[in-house]
Amino acid sequence: MVHDKTMSKLEELSRSISETFTFLDGLFSSSSMLIAIANTSGLFVKVSQSWGVLGWTPQELCLRPYMEFVHPDDVANTNAVWLSITEHGRSVDSFRNRYRHKDGRYSWLRWCTNSTASDNHVYSLAEYEGIAE
Repeated sequence: MVHDKTMSKLEELSRSISETFTFLDGLFSSSSMLIAIANTSGLFVKVSQSWGVLGWTPQELCLRPYMEFVHPDDVANTNAVWLSITEHGRSVDSFRNRYRHKDGRYSWLRWCTNSTASDNHVYSLAEYEGIAE
């Protein structure tokens, strides 16, 4: 009897997890916002398909530190914001920097970012603002 209740709860939990992953996969594949999850080492662990606007595939973005995509003039400020998020747990509601397209051009992105100390990840939404002049 106890075994049956435990199995039932495990099956329910498994269904719930599966539904959550299905929802997140749908969000990451259909959102026009640039969605990113990074680890505190500075690597993207998951990005949405919408990052294709910069010419990169999600796999390409996850292979290199995110700072490699930041415009050289924005690196210092981006790093300061990153440290305030990862070391001090601050949220950022509106931060702009330029990100490199695969073809070498740069575009402005406006970020909203948060982190959770419990899992060492940074969660971000970015709005594509167009080609930087």
